[in-house]
Amino acid sequence: MRGLRLVECVPFLTMPELVSRLAKNPFAWAMSRILGQAPFYPNLVRHLRYGFGAENST
Repeated sequence: MRGLRLVECVPFLTMPELVSRLAKNPFAWAMSRILGQAPFYPNLVRHLRYGFGAENST
């Protein structure tokens, strides 16, 4: 068995669940669009998924 490995790294603002929630709230959607223009903001929070074992298994 191999050790811990990074499987996926997704910027938080691109997660489908978050995008669909923001689309329902005009104020939240506008704020995310404005803040998204800041160079640091899109990469501020990331969703990381790790796995154990061989690379082809999840």
